[in-house]
Amino acid sequence: MPAGIQAWSYLATLSPDHSRVLDWALADHTAQDGPYQGMAFNGADRTEVCLEGTVQVLTALNLRGRASDAPTVAAFVDSLERAQREAPNQDGCGLDTGMGDLYDASLHTGATAWFLLAARNANPFRL
Repeated sequence: MPAGIQAWSYLATLSPDHSRVLDWALADHTAQDGPYQGMAFNGADRTEVCLEGTVQVLTALNLRGRASDAPTVAAFVDSLERAQREAPNQDGCGLDTGMGDLYDASLHTGATAWFLLAARNANPFRL
């Protein structure tokens, strides 16, 4: 189960009942990859951070607005800003999706757009 989809279900509904999926995703998908902390694509491979999934969960956490999420939000923002500045724009990292294919790391419009939405506390499901 990809981390991003967990965030989408909350963002689409903003239902407190759906906010529990964020807690589950954080418990099952959080990864540390060198200086980067964030979400793995899914629980199959927690050795690399998926930037797009991280920023999607960050967007949902921002909108959920729980004080207890503040340390995670701060760590994710720091990692995402660091990645924007320092991460190599390389293809071929081979992040295992757990679904029979690889998710290559590269800077791209989708992750950057989500980063800008998160910075503005905007919900693309409610624009």
